[in-house]
Amino acid sequence: MNYTEKYHLPQWEETDRIMRTDFNQMCADMETGLAGNREAARMDYRAFRDQLLRMAYNHYFLIKDMDPFPQQAGVFCRNVTRDNIPGTEARDGTRYMALATQIITQKQFLHDAVMESELLVRSGPPYENKPAVLSFRSPMPGIIQGILTWGSVDSVTAPQVTLKMKLKNTDTGKVEAEDSVTYTAQSGSVSLTRVLNPHNFAFRAETNYQFIVEVPSRCGNGLMRFQQDQDTGNQILLYGTNSGCTVTHTFSEPEGSQDGLAFVRYREAGTGGTVTLKWNGRTVRPITEREITAEDAPVIRELIYRTPEGLSARDQLALTFRCNPAGELWFYEWGAILC
Repeated sequence: MNYTEKYHLPQWEETDRIMRTDFNQMCADMETGLAGNREAARMDYRAFRDQLLRMAYNHYFLIKDMDPFPQQAGVFCRNVTRDNIPGTEARDGTRYMALATQIITQKQFLHDAVMESELLVRSGPPYENKPAVLSFRSPMPGIIQGILTWGSVDSVTAPQVTLKMKLKNTDTGKVEAEDSVTYTAQSGSVSLTRVLNPHNFAFRAETNYQFIVEVPSRCGNGLMRFQQDQDTGNQILLYGTNSGCTVTHTFSEPEGSQDGLAFVRYREAGTGGTVTLKWNGRTVRPITEREITAEDAPVIRELIYRTPEGLSARDQLALTFRCNPAGELWFYEWGAILC
């Protein structure tokens, strides 16, 4: 018996007996070979699709920041900062959501805050100075934009008096925000009966904080206290009534597609929340999750989704954000590209 050169299939001579075992072995070898070829072809196709998606990913991020966004078949990118999305509000140049554990007013916030100490300024050694400390824990996240104070510093020995402000998370011990303000002395005195306007003193819900004001050097004699009972001057922005949103997009590509990627960028604080993407009604889990960091900027999370196979000619994406109680979410952008 002879065999073919490439696939080792039997070639019977005229005098050979045709054995059942030889025939069965030939069929088994053919089955194995065909299955192997099919799997190899499938692997090659998957590798090709993966390379195609890598190109699509790079293409998307090359063009996503172009304004206006260029006309592209099978591509969409939406920077939501200019959109009025129900269930969100504008904050920090993006769309913001938060879920309070209880709705309170500014008056209630200030009433519940506790003044631990007054600011005490002495002309002696700096360690004799004592900071003003306002402790609070809010069921709503928010921003301290203005705090009304009362007091003065007399017998000022320097041309200026500087107040340093801090927002300290006492649960973690971390100072989350700092700012300062400088006042010029007039006739040896500085009035501290005024509104302090710290920059971006944002606080989380259900977290213990201290708002601290101190004078770092000796400059005179005086004191300062917070005026929590005053409505005019105090400005505490409170959030927590917009707990989530859903946005959708429908592709209208007549030929449909075989594959694709979707991208979502957001950040969270407090207890955070959930992000769900449905592609044609099917929930899709992210294949990649990474953090985007920049100096002096919050950490942004990027989710990358891969589409399920067998897409229709009118793919619909539905993206849903939901905050946990005491959670916050910032929605920056989302988009997709079909292959």
